[in-house]
Amino acid sequence: MSYPRKDCVAMILKFLEDKNFEETAHTREHDKAVEILSNDLKVFAQYNSELYKEMALLITVDDFRKHASLTKYGDTRSARASIFREIKKGIEANPVFQGKFRVPAVDARVGQWSLQMSNLQI
Repeated sequence: MSYPRKDCVAMILKFLEDKNFEETAHTREHDKAVEILSNDLKVFAQYNSELYKEMALLITVDDFRKHASLTKYGDTRSARASIFREIKKGIEANPVFQGKFRVPAVDARVGQWSLQMSNLQI
């Protein structure tokens, strides 16, 4: 079994956390899960067939968060924090931004509030 590349993990987690897929995966309805993958995630096949194949392989894992290459991401909150740290490192390491840009400190409550506001049904 191949393992997803680190740069693909965030995208994979985002789509695997789709409510329908998550419920289907937990009830082990593999046929329905494969249908969801083929319908909702097919867009990746046209741009990156390897990424699509890696996502499809995760359907065989009982709990995708326990997959060897995804264990460090844990729950959604720690996954977001990990991705933010990686983005921050990338920005700080970029020579174009050195001395010109400082990554702002973000209060976790602001992010949570923003997420809640974006989920409101109007």
